[in-house]
Amino acid sequence: MLVVYTTVRLTDAQAARIAGVDPAIRLIRGDREASVPGLDEAEVLFGWLGPEQFRSARRLRWIHAHGAGVDRLLFPELVASDVVVTNARGVAAVSLAEHCFALLLALTRRIPEFVHQQARRQWQMLWGTEIAGQTLGIIGLGNVGRQIARRAHGFDLRVLAVDLRPVDPPPEVAALWPVARLPDLLREVDILVMAAPHTRETDRLLGRAEFARLRPGALFLNISRGKTVDEPALIEALASGHLGGAGLDVTAEEPLPPESPLWSFPNVLITSHSATTSQHFHDRMVDLFVENLRRRIGGEPLLNVVDKQAGF
Repeated sequence: MLVVYTTVRLTDAQAARIAGVDPAIRLIRGDREASVPGLDEAEVLFGWLGPEQFRSARRLRWIHAHGAGVDRLLFPELVASDVVVTNARGVAAVSLAEHCFALLLALTRRIPEFVHQQARRQWQMLWGTEIAGQTLGIIGLGNVGRQIARRAHGFDLRVLAVDLRPVDPPPEVAALWPVARLPDLLREVDILVMAAPHTRETDRLLGRAEFARLRPGALFLNISRGKTVDEPALIEALASGHLGGAGLDVTAEEPLPPESPLWSFPNVLITSHSATTSQHFHDRMVDLFVENLRRRIGGEPLLNVVDKQAGF
């Protein structure tokens, strides 16, 4: 008997797919608080848990996180354990990339201002900005970064990127540099996209000095994690006018406090950590877990194994 505990809210059809991987599987459908009994029996967890719950999960050997970012899961007890962690890296790459361009085009074509005009039944021409021929920089050339690069190429943007690890760049990327060359990238770009996970290396990677290196009027988009940015420095860059605008799906504190100045900038779009969402998200998430569950039972290597020390 293989006990699989999930804290993910599943449809009956999705639960049946998981249980149907092997007759030996016993699926326990818990909740986000893991308050449903059975976690102490589970060898596999699909979802999330905290330190207290982890201490009671004595038989746990593998956690498949319900998301790509695992920073909240990597508490010291889990990192020090022999429990394997996999994540949902790549599942939402397409929707994240599409959302990135939704934010970009909304800023450059001044869509929020047109929405306000429509609410007031006001007809007034507004001048937009053409992005073709500009340079877009991507921090983090993983699955999401690559999807962004593909779409950027379609918009005739020159693409530069930096990454924490040496990887082969796709043809859409004109240059891929190590993170040590981030200052060089910042000086080159008109549009900067944060697509790196939040780790010790990327914590507040962008601060006052980094924003100052950007060209005046540059745009900043963050569809990754808010803690990769020094938020007061971002606010300063916006307030001074050095940054031309920002599209933020994520913030350092979520929900973003009502008193945050970020709410008040007319050239800032905030989308409440929604970039991963799509009509395909949950089914793709289950597809990946089902494939990994099949692999575990069959003794094959798991997909998306997380380096717990590196944080991604």
